[in-house]
Amino acid sequence: GVDVDSASCAELFALLSSLSKLPIRQGIAVTGALNQHGEVLPVGGLNEKIEGYFRVCKEIGLDSKQGVLIPERNMRHLM
Repeated sequence: GVDVDSASCAELFALLSSLSKLPIRQGIAVTGALNQHGEVLPVGGLNEKIEGYFRVCKEIGLDSKQGVLIPERNMRHLM
């Protein structure tokens, strides 16, 4: 298992979006952790997070503009 803060990438993206005045599409979910050197770390429960996000999207109406950003090091965990 991986035990890290899986929201720190989303927090960084929100901060950068605010500072740059460039909005982030609201249909994009983000998971990923950052270490003290700014490196993106893998997170646990990836498949469950993605499935949960798309389950909610389906309930409110998918419009093909939804997506999920994940750490590259998590690619091997996708099912």
